[in-house]
Amino acid sequence: MNLPPGSVEASRKIGIFGLFGQQNWGNECTLQAILWNLRYYLPDSEIYCICTNPQDTVARFQIPSYKITSDHRSTNENIKASLIKYLFKIIGTLSAEIRHWFRVYGILNNTHIIIFPGTGLLTDFEGKIYGRCYEIFKWTMVSRIRRCKIMCLSMGAGPIRHPVSRLFVRLALSMANYRSCRNEYSKIYLKGIGVDVSKDPIYPDLAFSVPKDMFDRK
Repeated sequence: MNLPPGSVEASRKIGIFGLFGQQNWGNECTLQAILWNLRYYLPDSEIYCICTNPQDTVARFQIPSYKITSDHRSTNENIKASLIKYLFKIIGTLSAEIRHWFRVYGILNNTHIIIFPGTGLLTDFEGKIYGRCYEIFKWTMVSRIRRCKIMCLSMGAGPIRHPVSRLFVRLALSMANYRSCRNEYSKIYLKGIGVDVSKDPIYPDLAFSVPKDMFDRK
């Protein structure tokens, strides 16, 4: 795992952020790989996950897990109701989102490092400006407030079409204490949207660090 020397020796509480628990084999291998590395090199660390489906992640990996997003996401639905009902939905969404910022603040309590590992995380292909790019910004912003280190490892990027999504990505990555890209394409793409990647190394996706003996050869 491509952690900079001396960056985590004293760390004991580590959060892993990613699109885990949604039946994506590559993403699950990435999580499995980083868990193996952390348990091998930092066996005394307290590890938890911030993911898409906490229930699945808890069942598979037996670590505490929390949902990335607020549960209230209704303002983008096909609304045919009155303006007043629509305004109430907006107010409900904003209220839930504010509460979620405070929840994130609580989850990150005493966290030494939050890791954003591998996968094609930096994209807005779902077409929402408050989608994953916003969530990454939210968690990095609160991490900075909590003064925990932010490490973006072997990041995959693109496409990021919406200007607001690109802004969220630039802001989030600018707050990272360490960054690397998983391939040349991702590095070039991030440079194209205004991220200074001149010092960002390239390392393969973390999924490739899963030990071979963990797979059933039958």
